[in-house]
Amino acid sequence: MIRRLVLFVVFIVLVAAVASVVYLNAQPAAFHLLPGTEWNLPLGVLMLAAALVGASLSFIFALLREGRHALREWRVQRELRHAERTAEYKTTARALLLAGDYERARSALTKATQTKPPDVSDVVDYAETFLQAGDTAGARRALEEGQKDFGNNPLLLHGLARVLVAEGDEDGAVAALERAVSVYPSSIVLLEMLRDLLFARGQWQRATEIQQRLVELRPDDPRERNRLLGARFEAALQLNGNGRGAALQRISREDPDFVPAICARAEALAEAGETRKAIRLLE
Repeated sequence: MIRRLVLFVVFIVLVAAVASVVYLNAQPAAFHLLPGTEWNLPLGVLMLAAALVGASLSFIFALLREGRHALREWRVQRELRHAERTAEYKTTARALLLAGDYERARSALTKATQTKPPDVSDVVDYAETFLQAGDTAGARRALEEGQKDFGNNPLLLHGLARVLVAEGDEDGAVAALERAVSVYPSSIVLLEMLRDLLFARGQWQRATEIQQRLVELRPDDPRERNRLLGARFEAALQLNGNGRGAALQRISREDPDFVPAICARAEALAEAGETRKAIRLLE
């Protein structure tokens, strides 16, 4: 009630002030809006009109400024809604992928990338839906398309190597992993997969180099050191003549308890006719 009364009093005072200005400035004044046009109006009316025009322009500018702020806020809120929706689609897709529902997982990933370009993990997950469904061609196609946008990204190359192994192309898988390791040389996952492939293919020289990196990354893991010793032994056996004997001797010196190296050295000595040295070595 008091607020209404105050507003009414302010309105009455404002009307009285306007009427007073018009009354006190009743003398006519010439007003030119365009060349050749003239209006004779009371000065008070002109003053009031000028005030109204100024107030109107200020109001319009204020509306424009608020409209710009409102538009910016709307855009921010829209981006947030899109981001939330995209995150929900991705979460759903990964849950469906784990559940084995590959078609629906693929559909959810497609929806997630309709308003925003996919990132590397999206491409890998999309390819995984094909790989797990047994469609290696589809998985490879998705990863190769991803390489056009992300190049030799280690995640893409790791996924491509898995696809190539599933297709029986171990040469291609090794090449992909070598590229990935050159980009990310401290990745244990990449190094382990490359090492396992090299072990299976009997490429012991390169396998030894990769295993050495794993030992450096896991210095307290005795299993990695044992794997390195075994890889060095197999690499030594692939050498001929003096090189083989020297490599086996180095292994025996570094680890005197590694029996396979001792036996291999003794066998090499026996084949060379140095039976006594072979026997002493075995003793």
